[in-house]
Amino acid sequence: MSLRDDVLTTVEVISEQPNRSDQIVVERLVEEGYDIFHAELLTVFVPLGLGRALIERMRFRPAVQLSDKVIVLGLTSDERMDVNLNQVPEFQLALQLGREAFQTGIISREQFSAASSIGVEMKLINQILDSGNAIEGSVIAAPVLVRLAKTPGFEDWYHRLET
Repeated sequence: MSLRDDVLTTVEVISEQPNRSDQIVVERLVEEGYDIFHAELLTVFVPLGLGRALIERMRFRPAVQLSDKVIVLGLTSDERMDVNLNQVPEFQLALQLGREAFQTGIISREQFSAASSIGVEMKLINQILDSGNAIEGSVIAAPVLVRLAKTPGFEDWYHRLET
């Protein structure tokens, strides 16, 4: 399967039951044949990429400023690794497909809504909007990932990104 298929499968799995925990999404992806680490990557970066595509379309004025990285907390409490989102193919393709979905419908509205809404940035924006506060011009800090570093395969993946 291609990475495109992986992203679309992840969207389908998430949309089957939108309120699933990340762990359940990972388990479902593993049932679909993905290894645990790739399932974790998809579970984190697909909703984040789709959410970014949606945030772009919201056209806040001034724009909401989003980080170009995520922070991965390591196995020890003082370990912290920055990951540039430009280096994460799962994120980049989800962002591209999210943008494309508005033009072509490659992802149905229902699936797009389900998958994008579980991303950490969209959850935060929805909380701010639901509270009645203005979001325009906000600066949203880099998302912090706590599960990824604990997954077998993370260190190899992270070191490949660094090179």
